[in-house]
Amino acid sequence: MATGAGESFFEYVVYGRPVSTQPVSRGSGGEPKKPSNLPKWREIVREAIEEAWTANQDFFIDSLRLDLMWIYDARVANDPDLDNIVKPFIDVLEGKLYEDDRAFKEMHLFKYPVGMNRTEGLEAEKLEVAFESEREFVYALLESGGNSENSHDRNKGYHRHKSRGRRSGSGSQTI
Repeated sequence: MATGAGESFFEYVVYGRPVSTQPVSRGSGGEPKKPSNLPKWREIVREAIEEAWTANQDFFIDSLRLDLMWIYDARVANDPDLDNIVKPFIDVLEGKLYEDDRAFKEMHLFKYPVGMNRTEGLEAEKLEVAFESEREFVYALLESGGNSENSHDRNKGYHRHKSRGRRSGSGSQTI
């Protein structure tokens, strides 16, 4: 797959609420443990990747960039911190799309409520279909060439705020 000018990318959508990889406390004196629903979530992520996978998928050897956008249901309480949901989205592809997750040089994280308006001219068909579903989802875009001068936002403008019609810094996090 290519975005033009020789760039490689892989994108996929996972429907549902992500699970934090942050260990949870087990009370006084108890060892912190990973959430019990994390293995099931990893399997859901793996299934979404398998569905998006093509037989002739490129194997990335360059530095990598990740754009991860979580469209969440604001009516549901107890959402995990944005920075604690990333690992399942990159770990499942290790050895399949890239050798080691140390290749990631850029990660851009976004979090917006379901129903937010997206801009016209959205380039990612999978992302557009996910928005049209009006449900909670996570969109992942992995591109080769992270942290380079040529790195760009393929879906420039996808994170515009509904009421203002301009880019909103609210809800985005860059690591």
